[in-house]
Amino acid sequence: MFSCIPASISVIVSDKPPFLPRDWNRLLLQNPVQDVKQLVFSWVIPFQDPLWRTKPTNYISHLLGYEGAGS
Repeated sequence: MFSCIPASISVIVSDKPPFLPRDWNRLLLQNPVQDVKQLVFSWVIPFQDPLWRTKPTNYISHLLGYEGAGS
């Protein structure tokens, strides 16, 4: 079915930020459709490819996602 589509891996690189400053610091409130308890935080961080060895976002993810005793 997909044999006529050439197999390739493409990376889209953009120099434009995904969020513009006018969209920062915005609180969105919605009426839920279902009873789901979920909180989502999103923020803009610098491009991380140059930091692939140290992986600072993994450290931040560990700190924010820790569910151990006392958290």
